[in-house]
Amino acid sequence: MAPDLLTASTERLELVEQLLTIGNALSSVEDLESLLAMILTKSREITCSDAGSVFLIDQGEEGPRLIFKVAQNDSLPDLKFHETTVPMTHRSLAGYVALTGRS
Repeated sequence: MAPDLLTASTERLELVEQLLTIGNALSSVEDLESLLAMILTKSREITCSDAGSVFLIDQGEEGPRLIFKVAQNDSLPDLKFHETTVPMTHRSLAGYVALTGRS
């Protein structure tokens, strides 16, 4: 097997294993915040990201809004996170991405 093909196959296998770990956690973890934190950590590992966040969409009476639920940042590990809710509009980057599916 060619070295490049072997490397690609190994990377794909590692990705599948990480996704299986997340899939198993979906059926066993009862704490939503722990599950979201684990999904975010694995997602950051897969994408080699320094930081990331998870927003949930809430269809409230006043219209859809984003709940900033989990955040991680390796560059600012001491930064305190506070759950925040913002309207889901084009006025924020997160709102734009949620509405359009584009970044």
